[in-house]
Amino acid sequence: MIKYVVLIISFTLVSCSTLPPVAYLDVIESSYRAIAGYPDKKITESFYKEQKYSFAKARVGNSEDVILVLSKIEGEIYKWVSADNSSIFTLQGRIIGIDGFARSFRVRNPRKGNEFFKSKDRFYYETMDFFSPELYGSTARSHVYEKRISEFNYLSQDIDIEIIHEELYLDNIGWRVKNKYYYSEELGVLRAEQKVHPLFPEIKIEFYLK
Repeated sequence: MIKYVVLIISFTLVSCSTLPPVAYLDVIESSYRAIAGYPDKKITESFYKEQKYSFAKARVGNSEDVILVLSKIEGEIYKWVSADNSSIFTLQGRIIGIDGFARSFRVRNPRKGNEFFKSKDRFYYETMDFFSPELYGSTARSHVYEKRISEFNYLSQDIDIEIIHEELYLDNIGWRVKNKYYYSEELGVLRAEQKVHPLFPEIKIEFYLK
């Protein structure tokens, strides 16, 4: 059984006026992109054992690492919440929504990760909504273009994983990004590195389930 903590949280979403697709990428970059980077903080086995609930370690752009607690499971969608009430929603290790940040987004009809990770060169289509500024109903197409066997240090142990490379396109705004997922057959996605919003830095997140 996966352990999570129940939190009661309210959010206020503040967004700019709606922009046409051609102007969307001209908006100023998010203030979350820090000038100076921070060293990566490793999660040790002892730290993991001290935690009562499942948690994730995340980093936005060059900002400092933060810990998010698993606060809700709805079907296969996990909601991770930070101390400042920012939320990241994941489906089988892939980020499908964020809330409480300077920018937000959601995937309306998210694809299942397990099927996607096992495929290659097959395109999947999803509908995405972006906020701050608003852009609704964008069609995203994505595919796995490379898989590579590697080792990943997880809880002070080197384990065999697949690094899965995804390419995602939003043709209506000319946005194209590459994401990575660190996938274990036994444990699922251990780490994701995703660009989730055209005006928001990359999110790197590692999962530690209990």
